[in-house]
Amino acid sequence: MLDGNEKEVTTIYERPGGNIVVQCSFTNSGDRKYFCKDGCEEKDVLVETTGVRVQKDRYSIEFLKGSSTGGFLYVGITQLTKSDSGLYRCGLDISLSPDPIRKFNIIVTDPTASKPPSAFTTPVPSASTLTSTQSDQQAETTSSPGVLLSVIVILVIAVIIMGLALMIICIQRNNRPDGLRTRGNSDGTNMEVYNHENCPAVHNHEDSTYQNLNPATMDEDQIYSALTHT
Repeated sequence: MLDGNEKEVTTIYERPGGNIVVQCSFTNSGDRKYFCKDGCEEKDVLVETTGVRVQKDRYSIEFLKGSSTGGFLYVGITQLTKSDSGLYRCGLDISLSPDPIRKFNIIVTDPTASKPPSAFTTPVPSASTLTSTQSDQQAETTSSPGVLLSVIVILVIAVIIMGLALMIICIQRNNRPDGLRTRGNSDGTNMEVYNHENCPAVHNHEDSTYQNLNPATMDEDQIYSALTHT
């Protein structure tokens, strides 16, 4: 869009065979609207109208009234060729005052020519393209937290399972009697070793055999071995 300083000149790059439409903004309106090239003499006028819209050969002009006294003048060229390169003006013919005009350069060149790539006019994306792009971005944004949440849940479950396993092991160790240790013998019998200080006195039993491990030093700290046949 061309708006503001009349001395400012905008340069537009286009490819051969393309079409171009330029919007010129004005703060007032006039009876005659025109689109011209180079010096904008009478012979340089490409198309003009006192109405709203007109098409002449490859050139077109259309005026749309704005919300105030001004409006927008749209000028266009179809099937561009390299000979279309040059300085253009769009303007209004206003009685008893200088004509407000907007200037712009059009350079028609091959895509392979050496020039800044960003100098080409970029097509305005359609509403469907913008919607599709926004949807893709939202899908990527929402998928990342979902993956992160799954990883966190798995880690929490693993920590809980490990904690339960450690708790069970600790409980089993705490429930094991402190004063009892069982050892296996090669003859198929289990030998239970009691500490005399922590256990009651052992009485004679017809099915049990007691052996004094140290006859010379039998006292209250004596350790006895009970053999139980299995």
